[in-house]
Amino acid sequence: MVDYSERGIVDQNFYKINPRRQIPTVVFDDNRVLTETLAIMAYFADINPASCLAPKSGSFERANLDQWMSFILANIYEGELRKIYPQRYSIKAWLDVQERAETFVFENYQILENACSNDLFFFGETMTVVDIYIWMFINWLEDYEVMHRECPKLLALAERIMNRPKISPIHLFNFGPGLGWSAEQINLTSPSESL
Repeated sequence: MVDYSERGIVDQNFYKINPRRQIPTVVFDDNRVLTETLAIMAYFADINPASCLAPKSGSFERANLDQWMSFILANIYEGELRKIYPQRYSIKAWLDVQERAETFVFENYQILENACSNDLFFFGETMTVVDIYIWMFINWLEDYEVMHRECPKLLALAERIMNRPKISPIHLFNFGPGLGWSAEQINLTSPSESL
């Protein structure tokens, strides 16, 4: 468990485990460490093939899943960081960085929306790690009206994931009730586990 606040993780001991001081970070019983959400989610899906959270490694379907996980990581995640922390990217023009990031993120959400199936989940009838990743990022949104109008499949997908019995308590702990979160919904200075 690490303390996570608005300033991020400042614990110097955690720096030794993950120099980027980011969560999630998994420390195994034998002290091996795995960081980066894409790697963590793929690893747990692979060691538990009965979960069907990822197609078999080496298949085209797996490459397609990896493609969309990489897309979300490179575009949505990085865009959201520029939106939330624009001062990290520019001291003088941070408002410009934030405004451009908002446009960039929304354009990439529209690409995801167009690629999303019309079934229950992103790829169809089976939930995968892509759906879980989308659910997490949808909770970073600020303008649900625009997303409801422009990306209804993604919002519906996030709600389905949020309400799954094993995810619901994780959602409530990290985001509070409903989609999205604010500082009022959760105590950002309280310890939280890596998920």
